[in-house]
Amino acid sequence: MSIDGADLVRDRTHVSAGIKITDEHGSHPITKQPLLVISEEGEESFVNVQSSQVCCVMVIADARDRKDLYENVFRDFYDWGKQLASHGLPAEGDEPALQPFLLTHTSDMKAQWLLSNRGGGCKNKRFFCTFCSCPKEKLEAYKEKEDHCNRCIQRGKAKCYHHDVCDTITTSALLEELNSVLGRYVESYGSSYGDVRKISILKTDHMHANREGDIQHIDFCLQNATSEQVK
Repeated sequence: MSIDGADLVRDRTHVSAGIKITDEHGSHPITKQPLLVISEEGEESFVNVQSSQVCCVMVIADARDRKDLYENVFRDFYDWGKQLASHGLPAEGDEPALQPFLLTHTSDMKAQWLLSNRGGGCKNKRFFCTFCSCPKEKLEAYKEKEDHCNRCIQRGKAKCYHHDVCDTITTSALLEELNSVLGRYVESYGSSYGDVRKISILKTDHMHANREGDIQHIDFCLQNATSEQVK
């Protein structure tokens, strides 16, 4: 699943979202024939296909590439992608049901900022990176001695400026910590986190376009407030 924007004419842009088949050994769901591989005389070779044969544009928005566009227009597209990954597609008419897909999401830097609500100019955004949790006030901070990453240890660096990113290992560790916290939540409050969420008026949707200005959102911030008022 991919998304990107481009200029149509001066001062007018469009944003398109769609899907592309990237599985080299993928088969047509009905004919069961390989899509990208052809077998001739016992030898397999890749088919020289055009983008039009493996790509399909799902949504085109004649609008500026900005946050509210992802919130109001492309949300259904990504919700549909979640359904593909978790449940597949149900049978419809003469077409059979399809098992869950393995999906990858590709996008440019701006789309990553808008989809994750993280990232941007370091002077303007506290969390300027979409991959690590380094805030701008710690941009010049460094680790020493035993806190060094393996790369800095191997290179004998006195200061380590590297930060952990959301790779598979880090994500797995965070999920284990989350499960532990949720377990303690039941012990402390007598209800599961999911049950509390159902009756809570607090909004936590990170795709909410005006989350910092919505007083019921967890990311709400006082506008033009002094540091004492924020406290």
